[in-house]
Amino acid sequence: MKKTIVYLISGIGIGQVVYLAMILLMGVATQKGSQMVVVTACSSLMGLSSYVYELKIAPRLRQLLHLSLIFLWVSLMMTLNGWFTEVNFLFFFIEFLVIYLVISFVIFQYEKQQTRRINLKLSELRK
Repeated sequence: MKKTIVYLISGIGIGQVVYLAMILLMGVATQKGSQMVVVTACSSLMGLSSYVYELKIAPRLRQLLHLSLIFLWVSLMMTLNGWFTEVNFLFFFIEFLVIYLVISFVIFQYEKQQTRRINLKLSELRK
């Protein structure tokens, strides 16, 4: 249950940061409350998609499955908010991949840093 809450909150946090960055970069002046609710709900589903990494399957298959799920939730969000009418699908897909890769890189670096800290603490405890 605790892990589910962490995944939900992480998904919402990342989703909201990307959402705010995108509306700022695009110069969007107003948003509807319903759009914000859809973004929050889909972001929480994206966070839950992290459960894929607990499956006992090949790492590349896990990554592909995670990428596919995230694309599904982003596409659902775009459809429910009526944003697909405003964008070119190819541009959207490329933009999606870039954002996915940036977020994945940041998470990877954070986890790498956490692992280093844990290993350092363990080596200090052994001495």
